[in-house]
Amino acid sequence: MLLFALAQPEIPLEILADRPLGERNAALIRLRRALFGPVIPSYVDCPSCRERLDLTLDVEVFLAHAAADPSAAVDVAGQHFRLPSSRDLAAISGAADEEEAALELARRCQMADAGEQTLSVPLSALMPDLEACFEAADPLLEPSLDVACEVCGYSWLVPFDIGTLLWDEIEASARGLLAEVHTLARAYGWSEREILALSAPRRAAYLGMLA
Repeated sequence: MLLFALAQPEIPLEILADRPLGERNAALIRLRRALFGPVIPSYVDCPSCRERLDLTLDVEVFLAHAAADPSAAVDVAGQHFRLPSSRDLAAISGAADEEEAALELARRCQMADAGEQTLSVPLSALMPDLEACFEAADPLLEPSLDVACEVCGYSWLVPFDIGTLLWDEIEASARGLLAEVHTLARAYGWSEREILALSAPRRAAYLGMLA
């Protein structure tokens, strides 16, 4: 939620957890683009042959599939469901298994007007259609990558967790900046304030002269 709040400062903090997951993911992808650019160098290990594959991700590809209205409801068998939120995921985290978690998520997302109606089939029977409708309504609800190993030909889906990725990148960037401050302070006797007042290219130039 901290990064979501940074990405969408206009949304009140108390309702961030209730915003649809696709909206949150799109906001984090845009924040990542603003901080580090549109290209994400990454890698993944093939689960079949263990070959490490280099990936180059373009955030614009993900944003092109963002829902026009992430708050829109979906209709399945005459029942209306809102799209899941971060609060929903937190609420089902203690479920016994994936099936129970999916059912509880569906119950939470079932809208009040739909709940007043009588289902002609059990909610569990609607799950395949509901999951397909969720994905069609907002592909960024649970973004993933289609990956094919160029060595063994194995294909699989890789989850794209933008929250974890962005947090890791921010931490790495902060550690790198601290290392730059440490090196320049030792070499030139400058204070942290003085070093941070320098532009990144200027710091890089001084570090280059120390190498």
